[in-house]
Amino acid sequence: MNILIELDEATYRRLEKVAPAKSRKRSAFVRAAIQKSLWELEEERTRQAYLQTPDDDPPAFDPWVWEPLPYGGFDPPALDPRAQVLPSGLEKRRARTSRRARSKKTSSRASHK
Repeated sequence: MNILIELDEATYRRLEKVAPAKSRKRSAFVRAAIQKSLWELEEERTRQAYLQTPDDDPPAFDPWVWEPLPYGGFDPPALDPRAQVLPSGLEKRRARTSRRARSKKTSSRASHK
């Protein structure tokens, strides 16, 4: 759809600075300005409606007594049966450390021969 509008000289100059006709940005700018203005009008109507009829219903639940579900309500993550992981991850760290210690001992024995 096309709309033809008339602008006063001052508004036209301001528009030309922001979205010159040669840049092909003018149509997008005008569309965005109209959409923003319409949205602001709708928001103001909604605000006025809430002022006339406030939402006095009690909350559906008391947020102060809410407790989060474990894992956010999702299934817990599947554990790899091969992994030797304690909740703190200590077992894996111990295994890595002991492998390093063993490899250092064997390399130092090989260098002494």
